[in-house]
Amino acid sequence: MRTTHLEIRKMIQDQKKSLTDKEIFSSRTFQAYLMDLAESAAKRCGVSLKIICQWHELEETAAQTNGQTIFINAANQITASFPTWKTKLISMVGLLAHELAHILFTDFSVYHAFLKAYSNMLFYPSEPKDLSVTMEQNLKEIKEFRSKGSLAASAILLETAKDLLNILEDGFVNMRMCSEYQGLYRTGILQNNLWSIERFKNDPGSNALTCLRNFVLIYTMTMDSRQTAFCPESLRDTANQLIPVIKQGIRTFQPRERCGCVNLLLLQLWPYVRPMIEQAEQKMKEQGQKPEEILEKIGQGCLPVSVVPEGVHDIGKAKVCGISEISEETIGQIQKENMEIQNVVEYEKGRIELEETEDSWECGGRILSYDRDYGGSGYGKAVSDLQRMLENIAVNTVNQKLESDYRDKLKAQASAIDYGNAHQGISITVHRILQADERLVDSYHQHMKLLRPVSKRLQQMIKHFVKEQQAGSKHTGLYFGKRLETRNVVHGDGKYFYRNNLPKESLDLAAALLIDQSGSMSSRDRLTNARACAAVIYDFCQAMNIPVMVYGHNSDSSDVDLYSYAEFDSIDGQDKYRIMDMASAGCNRDGAALRFVAERLLKRPERTRLLILISDGQPAAFGYSGTAAEADLRGIKREYANKGITLFAAAIGEDKENIRRIYGDGYLDITDLHKLPVRLTQLIIRYIQKKM
Repeated sequence: MRTTHLEIRKMIQDQKKSLTDKEIFSSRTFQAYLMDLAESAAKRCGVSLKIICQWHELEETAAQTNGQTIFINAANQITASFPTWKTKLISMVGLLAHELAHILFTDFSVYHAFLKAYSNMLFYPSEPKDLSVTMEQNLKEIKEFRSKGSLAASAILLETAKDLLNILEDGFVNMRMCSEYQGLYRTGILQNNLWSIERFKNDPGSNALTCLRNFVLIYTMTMDSRQTAFCPESLRDTANQLIPVIKQGIRTFQPRERCGCVNLLLLQLWPYVRPMIEQAEQKMKEQGQKPEEILEKIGQGCLPVSVVPEGVHDIGKAKVCGISEISEETIGQIQKENMEIQNVVEYEKGRIELEETEDSWECGGRILSYDRDYGGSGYGKAVSDLQRMLENIAVNTVNQKLESDYRDKLKAQASAIDYGNAHQGISITVHRILQADERLVDSYHQHMKLLRPVSKRLQQMIKHFVKEQQAGSKHTGLYFGKRLETRNVVHGDGKYFYRNNLPKESLDLAAALLIDQSGSMSSRDRLTNARACAAVIYDFCQAMNIPVMVYGHNSDSSDVDLYSYAEFDSIDGQDKYRIMDMASAGCNRDGAALRFVAERLLKRPERTRLLILISDGQPAAFGYSGTAAEADLRGIKREYANKGITLFAAAIGEDKENIRRIYGDGYLDITDLHKLPVRLTQLIIRYIQKKM
């Protein structure tokens, strides 16, 4: 018994309530949502990209990019720290926005030049000038370490400089993204910043250098000089001295100038870097430790930075999409919104139930109200987006379950059919894709750019017939009939009668298409044209409300494989995409496949039932060929003709005469493969007109 619409809706609602974070944020629906968000910004700057969103609980990296693809770990600790699905969604959008900002605005060629210079203990783009006495002394000491070839100094300076450049670059791209793209992008970035700020305030660092490094990070996120308060009192003066350089580093649109700011920061922090180098040199001398074993102390307690792609050049170089500078007004707006977001996140501590009403949710016995007038941070859109996605994810999950159950029923039906003596001992397997992937969807849309006009023209051929049938009509001027049209008597031509055609709700026709997918169908684009034919016939029948089924088949030594592409009662509406999965292999045991499809078609209530076989030759399988196989096929044609099924075989190969001999009046010669969709659709049209 088929599941009713009401039962399916109940299943969907139940599924929505039980969705997990993993099911939501690693779903294809959510990945498509992120792609939709990213495309508008990417196209604005002429950038093409791809997004991969997966669930890796053991992976520490939250997100990264290689310049063309953005990778997001849906199980990242930042997103997991937020209490509700809504704030988690915004966090994921924030990760996307940050990586997209790198693609749009980071000049990686300058970035790599900077790292190459520092690997040789050289400053990039040039050595700092016009320094204070203290800074000149710090520069002199760095040169001394370089002159003696200190491996510890080289490694620690490189890592420190790289870390500082990452922080300033992250701050710059975040600030620019927040300036150019408000709404969810800005909200997501600022919300994720909250996580980082709270983490580093509560754990400022195990040493002075780490504490100051964390201050640099927090200041880039807040632009608030009061953040020096979390530093030990002995470091606050140094932190205040860093502020002008940090501010310049994240506000400049010139990447080389940002590198120069890193040089200055490194000179200011040198008194805290030098002891680490000296300690590393001592351990290398006494204990044989390598510099790399000391380096992790520098970043102790620090947030993993964005991974900079190796070998990527000019990505984001000289891209100016909108603003030319980050104004003080923009910074003020961002700071204000930071406070608003913090209040919202602190307010939403309980987990909000998935089933939401218009303006409030019941959570843990209390009501959480949602302020839909909350100013421009994008939360209102996040709620509607999330609800739409949750619905889609639940629908997809339920559809997959129903499709799985349906596939099991198909297998049971296949086992219950008596295939006759010619197929004794043969195993029948029914294959059906549970959910069409993006590859099939894209392939379908590419095909239909060319094929849909064909389908539209064919629909126009019988449009007036269908309209007449569904509206009802009156046929006059008949020689015979039960109703007399008195006004025609004066004509004296004997055409005195008329007939009323009552309205019909449907065309009273069902069609099934069975395609040979044996290996020989790969020759001369036969399967390519058969696939196009299936797509056109399916589109035509769907538009005309004609029940249609599409199957493919092939076989090996002892098995017959049936491929369910389109069913009469599609559950998820993805059958048109499944058709794109046709491929050729093996042999063809036509009789078993024909019996299965004919039995399915036999259960249809329509008066006219057409079964169309597309094949390029005679049946040829292990133990099934020659005159015995031909006799089996002729018997099948007669048997189902007596049961009300009309069978046609479209011959597209060299064995046309053999197929003509087998199917007789059901034979169709398709010489021009490119006319296959039109010829077979016209066959369906002919039967529609014949029954009207």
